Amino acid sequence: MLSFALESGTYNIDGFYAIYNIPAIISASGYGELKLETEIKPNTVSYLGHLDITLREKKAETEISAGNAIPHMDQSMSGFASGTFDIVVEDKYDEDMKSFISEYPGLQQIKVEKTILPEWIRPENRNKP
Repeated sequence: MLSFALESGTYNIDGFYAIYNIPAIISASGYGELKLETEIKPNTVSYLGHLDITLREKKAETEISAGNAIPHMDQSMSGFASGTFDIVVEDKYDEDMKSFISEYPGLQQIKVEKTILPEWIRPENRNKP
């Protein structure tokens, strides 16, 4: 669950960082490129959707790695060096709103608009005809 106070306007959610850390044993990081654009209307509370993010083994060399190969041991053990992210944008409004309301009870008194983010396109598949 993420919440932000934003001015109205067009926003691009560029990406996210992921960290895998076991203190004094392993520290690895990865990056997932999103490039998801949304429009925030004035004086509204908006639900943008549910992101289901999975780190999986790459199936092809053309797939973008989730992280660098160095430091080799840490990045390999975490799966970031040999893996890639799969991301699905879902509309789980009813389910997610229950969680949001338990965290922010005031949401029961206002209208929350659904502004679901667009479908995620793998970085290596963008700009293809």
